[in-house]
Amino acid sequence: MPKKMDRCVEKVKKQGYDEDSAWAICTESVMKSETILEIDTTKAADASSAERVSGGVKYRGTKFPGFNKPRSSTRDGKKKMVLAKKGDKIKVVHYGDSDYKHNYSKEARDNFRSRHNCSDQKDKFSAAYWACKDLWSTSKKSIDIPFDEILDMEENAPLPYEGWRPHGEDKEMVIALPVPPHIGEQLHMPGGTDVNDMKITLMYVETEGRDEQELLDTIRDVLSYVARETQSSLNLNVSGTGRFFHEGDDVFHATVDGIGLADFRTHVLHHLREFGVPISSEHDFLPHITIGYIPEHEENPDMDVIYQDPGNLEWFASCVEIWHNNYRHKFSFNTIF
Repeated sequence: MPKKMDRCVEKVKKQGYDEDSAWAICTESVMKSETILEIDTTKAADASSAERVSGGVKYRGTKFPGFNKPRSSTRDGKKKMVLAKKGDKIKVVHYGDSDYKHNYSKEARDNFRSRHNCSDQKDKFSAAYWACKDLWSTSKKSIDIPFDEILDMEENAPLPYEGWRPHGEDKEMVIALPVPPHIGEQLHMPGGTDVNDMKITLMYVETEGRDEQELLDTIRDVLSYVARETQSSLNLNVSGTGRFFHEGDDVFHATVDGIGLADFRTHVLHHLREFGVPISSEHDFLPHITIGYIPEHEENPDMDVIYQDPGNLEWFASCVEIWHNNYRHKFSFNTIF
């Protein structure tokens, strides 16, 4: 027993506890017949020890979106962390294996939930509870589907607008509002942006010199939080067309107006910067949908539809997305009206 206690105390002290606290934790744990590996060195604390800050709470120098709201983990080997709260007590819980990527298919989800008895996990201070609730939930709002797989969902479905190719860098990381297909179809021009790839770019993320997977995980956490607290859709409409210089060919675009659009972008930008996400400041924000690219000596295409029936170019945006490589990650708003 003495050797076991000594090993336990040394282990707990390495977690930042003083001698007396380490002995108290180990004495209680040994009385419960827990092994050293089972001992939870992250003790619950009073909720008052967390500081309310803009966009969330800060606890022991780490910022969280709020109580019981997950974010990316700061611990090696772990994917997520959460400042869990039960009553007036709080505790930092790390969960999820960082080596496990994104195979959250229905089959994988069902297998995990069965193996870990997710229906019985009720303790917010346990890693199992959060893994079941967040990473392996039966109703995920974040959707990670490669474009190629979307096309394969309908057997022998032809590629839309065959011959179209994306314009720009493959590795751009963009935060955007998607454009509904019925709006895109009215704006589409031959050889222009594919209907399914029209978007309103809110901001570009700078990825150079950064771990892209870690950066993506952080953005997913932030957008998940922002989407949950966004309780109304954005009423948007196309108000006209324009063009601006772009290296090579000019960008021909549809201008977009919308109540709350600028405020929503500012809100997203604020939270991303709070978590250290580097946002490009190369361009000012101009709400628009890129219709296509045209040589600088050519005139603008005729887009009479915009002026003939502008009411057909109005819609409600109810989600925000990350576009990166060949993936789109969707976060639906928690709309109540």
